[in-house]
Amino acid sequence: MSVLFTLLMLASIVCLIIGLASPTTFSKVFKKNATRGKLALIFGGAFILFIILIGITAPKTDQPNKEQTATETAKTLTPEEQAKKDADDAVAKKLADEARAKQEAEAKAQAEAKAEAEKELDAEVRFSDVAFMIKNKEAKDWSNCKFVLNGKVFGSDYTYKTSEGIVANDSIIVAMREFTKGDGTRFDPYSTKAKNLFLSCDVGANHRTGYYTISE
Repeated sequence: MSVLFTLLMLASIVCLIIGLASPTTFSKVFKKNATRGKLALIFGGAFILFIILIGITAPKTDQPNKEQTATETAKTLTPEEQAKKDADDAVAKKLADEARAKQEAEAKAQAEAKAEAEKELDAEVRFSDVAFMIKNKEAKDWSNCKFVLNGKVFGSDYTYKTSEGIVANDSIIVAMREFTKGDGTRFDPYSTKAKNLFLSCDVGANHRTGYYTISE
C-alpha cells in the first residue's frame, strides 16, 4: 500500500510543478477555473496527505530481541571459550561466597565480643560479720580486680584491689578491714554495716563488672 501512496505523491509533485508553470494545462479538469493558487492548494495538500499515508502504511522494522541477541552471541562461543567462561564464573562465585562468609563470621565475632563485654561477672558472694568470700563461677580467670564496699563509684568508698584476681572456678576470702578509703581509713565492720559490694575485673580482653546487695 505504501508503494501506491509513494507513486501518488510523486504524481502530485509533478502536477504541482506543471500547475504552477502553466495553470491552463488543467483548465479542462477544473472547467477553466484553474489558477496557480488553487492548483498549489490542491496538489500541495495531496503531496502532504500522501506523505502521511506513506508513514502510516510503511512496514515496521523488527527490533532485535536483547535476550535473543545474547543467546545467539553465546551460541557463537567455541567449546574452549565456553569452558573458560564457565571456569571464570565459578571462580567469581567462589570468591563472592568466601567474602560473604568472611563478613558474616566477622559480624558474628563482633556481636559475641560485644555480648561478652556487656555481660556481668558470674560470681557468688558470701559474707560473715568480718569477711567476704568471692567465687569466680566462670571458665575464665579474672585479673586486675577492684572491689568497692558500700558504693559504686571508685575512690569515694572503701576499696580493695588484687592484681592476681581470681582463678576460674575458684574463690578468695577478703577481710572487711582490708577495704580502705583514699585517706587510708579502714572499714570497721563493728561500727559500719556492709550494704553492697561492687566487683570489677578483667576477663580476657574485656573489662566486666558485677553488683551485689548484702542482705541480713
